[in-house]
Amino acid sequence: MVEAIATRSLGFAYRGAAAPTLHSIDLTVGVGEVIGLLGPSGAGKSTLQRVLTGQLRGATGDARVLGRELSSWGRELYERVGVGFEHPVAVGCLTLRENLAYFARMYPADTREPDELLELLGWQRTPACAPRP
Repeated sequence: MVEAIATRSLGFAYRGAAAPTLHSIDLTVGVGEVIGLLGPSGAGKSTLQRVLTGQLRGATGDARVLGRELSSWGRELYERVGVGFEHPVAVGCLTLRENLAYFARMYPADTREPDELLELLGWQRTPACAPRP
């Protein structure tokens, strides 16, 4: 079985830093699993996400995403993985359906209709946010 993420001795140091931010990270995440990274500020959570999504280059050790060496991925990686950083991922006062439609337009591949997905989840329609005074 191919893992969604597999790292061995993964490390990363920012230029000029006194010590590496990531040191010898061994991590395995199965396809379909969801993980959360917990730790204090400065522990390397966001750095690990950025390395594994190809936003930061120059890591040491081994990193594979969906069975492929991380360095072999291009922009198509972003269509295959989902990452939630510490910033909100919804747009303003759009409804959930409107947010799904908005983000679906960012991908060239066909996506499922928002109403179909919401029905699968048993989600009831909700009104948009009220305008602010």
